[in-house]
Amino acid sequence: MKRKGESMSSYWTDSKNTNYSIPNDYLEFSQLNTDTLLDKNFLSTIEPTSYGFDFLETYRFLSIKKITSTTGYEHEQTLAGTTFYFAIDGPRMIGFHYLEENISPVILFADFETLNTMVLATSFTEFIAKISQHLFTPEEAMLNWSHDKIAFHLKYYNHEDFLTSLNALEDLADKTFWTQQMARRFIEGTVEEQLAIANAVLEQVLYFKRKLPADWLNDWLSILALPHTKQLLTEITNEWRN
Repeated sequence: MKRKGESMSSYWTDSKNTNYSIPNDYLEFSQLNTDTLLDKNFLSTIEPTSYGFDFLETYRFLSIKKITSTTGYEHEQTLAGTTFYFAIDGPRMIGFHYLEENISPVILFADFETLNTMVLATSFTEFIAKISQHLFTPEEAMLNWSHDKIAFHLKYYNHEDFLTSLNALEDLADKTFWTQQMARRFIEGTVEEQLAIANAVLEQVLYFKRKLPADWLNDWLSILALPHTKQLLTEITNEWRN
């Protein structure tokens, strides 16, 4: 089948692969979703992956300019053809797989951890239709999740699961990332969630003050300046200055 789409040369003028065309359905999708978290993350599979026995996860698609055919695992690639990856999670990647330049690509999953590959869909539109939202239970293992996976769940967790996740993520090493995610939920959250986040900020100061950046508190000074969190903000500020 002949393809209609914008040439790769629009984005990679020095690439040897510029004769390939980007599928129009991806171009349309990327105009609305540029390097941002997805609202769906889960796809059932008929083969095991390093995510699980019968599923894979994806949380973010790369912007067009970041799509790449370079993986660092080229010595593991035995498939004929060329693949341009638009989703990368360590050694696990999803991309457009072209057998030839003038043939429409299929959507390929390559798991370089298990050395498995599988075709997920015959088009990007079909692939998107197969993805659903699946939220994993908040637990201590959250500390080992990728930043994108954590951000996705903190955005979509219901009230109860979000409060549970606060405890699970207390020891998260990247305090700047922790602040970004909690601040976003605070702005969108309920009063009870806002109070819980304010208490979590206080605990960060009490237990991890030496590990926090020097300007870490600055963002919270304005975020927590609400009537129902102002008292906690005073406690946080006093502890920070002591």
